[in-house]
Amino acid sequence: MLFEPPSRGDSRSLPRPTAAYRELWELAEREDCDAVAIDTAASVFAGSANDAASVRAFLGALAEDAERLGVGVLVLAHDSKAQRAAQRTGDALAGQGAAGSSQWTDGARAVLALQHVPHPPRPSAPKAGDAAAQEAALRSWHEARAWLERNRRRLMVEKANHGPSFASCELGLRWPAGEPGSFAGWAREAAP
Repeated sequence: MLFEPPSRGDSRSLPRPTAAYRELWELAEREDCDAVAIDTAASVFAGSANDAASVRAFLGALAEDAERLGVGVLVLAHDSKAQRAAQRTGDALAGQGAAGSSQWTDGARAVLALQHVPHPPRPSAPKAGDAAAQEAALRSWHEARAWLERNRRRLMVEKANHGPSFASCELGLRWPAGEPGSFAGWAREAAP
């Protein structure tokens, strides 16, 4: 845990850095790191993810130490169930940001989101009477949809204080022999 909750019964104090937090930054300084990655915020932050002041204290401490050492900080966080549901239905702008307080997004200089690519639209049916063409078009659509479900992701820039916002880069995952769990790399594709 990098940030511990306030003392019991003390409703006015904020979460505070732990010894592990101080050790992380001592290591980053000693090793002359260029970046510090935190995977995930929920696993190192014992404060309330829904409390704006607590989240602001955590992100503020990270920003202060990052600036002091001249390093970048990457904090991974999960989106909420509602955000995932909105993305599955194709509502690309619904529910942006991390689960919990809006400070997870508002307090960051940049926010990127890795999303599933929406399914391709169902093909229009070939002319009536051409059963083989109808079956081939539908099979092709189902195969493309299944591949997208397993493999394609889109990296979206949701916020960029020092750059353009809402730019996107579409990335496709490649799994060797179709086996998830053994990552083979990213393939950059044109943005939509």
